[in-house]
Amino acid sequence: RNAPEKCCAQAHYELGLIALENARAHGELQTLWHDYLVTNCEARDGEYPPLQYTLEARSHFQRALCQAGPSATKFTKDVLRCLALTTGPEDTDATSFFIHASIGGNSRATVLDIFSEPSEADCSQELQDNVKTLFQMFDDERIDFTQRIQSFQSILNDSASFLLDNWTVSSVAICPTGEIVVSSIRKKVMREGNAIIKTSNVCIMQRDQKHNVHSDLLIPLDQIIDRSQRQLHGMTEEAQTEQYNEESVRRKWWSERHKIDDDLCSLLKFAEAEYFGSDVIKDALISNLAVIEGRQHESPGEDDSSECSDFGPAPARLASRFEQVEIEESDNDSLKKLTVAALKERLKSVGVASAVFQKMRKAELIDLLAAELERASEDTSMDRVQETSIDMSSIEHGSSEEPCTILILDEHLQRFPFESMDMFAGKAVTRVPSLPFVFATLMESESLSVDPDR
Repeated sequence: RNAPEKCCAQAHYELGLIALENARAHGELQTLWHDYLVTNCEARDGEYPPLQYTLEARSHFQRALCQAGPSATKFTKDVLRCLALTTGPEDTDATSFFIHASIGGNSRATVLDIFSEPSEADCSQELQDNVKTLFQMFDDERIDFTQRIQSFQSILNDSASFLLDNWTVSSVAICPTGEIVVSSIRKKVMREGNAIIKTSNVCIMQRDQKHNVHSDLLIPLDQIIDRSQRQLHGMTEEAQTEQYNEESVRRKWWSERHKIDDDLCSLLKFAEAEYFGSDVIKDALISNLAVIEGRQHESPGEDDSSECSDFGPAPARLASRFEQVEIEESDNDSLKKLTVAALKERLKSVGVASAVFQKMRKAELIDLLAAELERASEDTSMDRVQETSIDMSSIEHGSSEEPCTILILDEHLQRFPFESMDMFAGKAVTRVPSLPFVFATLMESESLSVDPDR
């Protein structure tokens, strides 16, 4: 009874984990999430079990949260995500609050620190106060969590006046027990004509805790990134001259480079097939999914191959990556007529990162570009490029009517290139560190109009 708060919080958290494991073993989590669950677990026959262990776990996590520290700490993040998991989709606003509160605590604290300093900003004091309230709503220790959830709901209601119709704000977090919870926020226009903000939540659960998002996706991704960094380490101009002056050595280097790219693409395809490819998850992550798919079906058949290089922004399909390149100029004689600047521009257009060729000499640039063009011609023809390339102009220039997904990812998933998955091909996707950044940006745009080009 007289134990320190931290010890009590830790004890309740550990007891909650024990009850949560029992809830999973008895199929209670499948009952709780039911229609909002993506799992490869075997379906249970008969009546759904009561939520005895789930309620017990939730009670322990609630007690732990009352005595936990700031949301930026690992312990509090874990408690919040466990609470989201055991609260489920019925109390959707509370579950959404717990997920959003567990992501971006450090970035919110940084913004609040700025607000504590004297400001000479041009915006009104009222706007500054409103923005400050946004960044406080998850972490205001002056009020309990019930009041914080009510504040969250109030802000959601107010945001209906300025959140754009085709925007989806999706937060994705991994629970300490391996489940993934996806929480979405989007505007819904009712029959009466009034707009409301709706939250929805989906859970991804694997059959075996030994095979989860960490072992299946994040560890292999880290291995691929490590291979890439080790291959690029020490790639100075002197090293290139000394170690890669022979064509066979250069070809071997680029063969390894392409293998890294291919392995990343395979990992992304596996992630979509096993974790994020179901209709329930796509609906949670993609704005106006039916409209977008209908628009894409109007185009000729698409090539489902894609290439991912250097873990940059979402690449288009392999065909469209080489759309601006004249394959017939791939012979070295034609390339020798180009300037160094032109060669570098061509390399950028085929998706080669600037860091790779920044210090290369002209002869090396020619060899690199020729190899990339040769690879492109093997994978696709220019006719196929013209038939299957996506018109990305509307997304590039931005439109208030253009569907957009805003991703808010936890500290584990931030390094995962979601934008490169096929499900996001041709779709506008961006990231923010925490939900208040979305609403604050819209507030600063006078709540009624947003200029996407800004």
